[in-house]
Amino acid sequence: MSDPVTDIRINFVHVTEKTIWIFVRLRTKSGFEGVGEATLGGYESAISTFLEGSRKWLIGYDSKNINGMASRLQGRGGAAQAAARSGIEQALWDIQGKRAGMPIHALLGYALRDSIPLYANINRRTINRTPQGFVESALLATANGHRILKIAPFDGLRFDDGWHAESAYRHGISCTRAVVEAVGSNVQVSVDCHWRLGGGLAERFLHEAAELGLFWVECPLPETAASLDDLVRLHAVSQQLHVRLAGLEQGGNLQEFLPFLHRGIFDVIMPDVKWVGGIGPLRDIAATADAHGIATSPHNPSGPVCHAASLHLVSTMKRSFPLEHQFDESQLFFDLCPSQIPLIDNGISALPKGLGLGVTLDEGILKDTSIDPSKLI
Repeated sequence: MSDPVTDIRINFVHVTEKTIWIFVRLRTKSGFEGVGEATLGGYESAISTFLEGSRKWLIGYDSKNINGMASRLQGRGGAAQAAARSGIEQALWDIQGKRAGMPIHALLGYALRDSIPLYANINRRTINRTPQGFVESALLATANGHRILKIAPFDGLRFDDGWHAESAYRHGISCTRAVVEAVGSNVQVSVDCHWRLGGGLAERFLHEAAELGLFWVECPLPETAASLDDLVRLHAVSQQLHVRLAGLEQGGNLQEFLPFLHRGIFDVIMPDVKWVGGIGPLRDIAATADAHGIATSPHNPSGPVCHAASLHLVSTMKRSFPLEHQFDESQLFFDLCPSQIPLIDNGISALPKGLGLGVTLDEGILKDTSIDPSKLI
């Protein structure tokens, strides 16, 4: 017997000047409610338009048919539509778990581990973009028990800067070196390059990374079909230097990951649950990466719902790396789902308890923090 969707609610939660979380909530005829997250910075208005346009077919849609929904929306639009349909898919999985009386990790085949190591992304909380500013964030994260950190210090650099890049590159190196020296040898540091290291800087940075003993180097070059050969050559250098390469956070589906997996370009891939189509597609991408001997560490600088989904997913992966956590961006991360997002103890998170994703949104806090999507630019 079908269980049609009877209502869809969308909330845009103002977190910081840089961050708006987007949540999708679906209710079914039998009374189940599921929640998903469709956060994507800078695309809020487009996501709102897509989700509002989805009402006409979502109302009455059988909530049990997750695969049918994925097929219906596959390949439509760009990043904003991908985030929106991922939010819908997560909400349907949440409903499915509640209906079955099971947590998401059980629906995926049961957890292989009940505690998930996290790394602290300190980039967004670092307002002072100097070496000292990064060091202050790093020391706060380590004081909170984190032993793996990530920074993104190449703000002023663009891929095609040419000779203008030197000062911005050296500033990024100064920030990185300051953090490594401040946290000491018991803490590992990764650097997200945001695809900015053109003009030979990517290979140059690998040598710096080897000297500094970085945990990994993330997204050094653009990840396009045209860059495949350059990335293959860069990975060969990274292997010689014993430096891990990570990337592919912006991949939209399995087909976009396959050329990189086939050529073994990355040691760690970083699919994002809200960009690849949701929980089911990320599971399939991670399984395919595992078959190629490549680990998965989901991209996860998001709100509490994506965090919960990512925890469930990582718990089931055969070959996983520590999961990203957006450190100290806002207390709303925990308050919005009171007592449901597991507290982080020495860089370790338990799995969410409860059925489905194991999280619900606090209506009072939603009322106080939600903004009108019609006013989004």
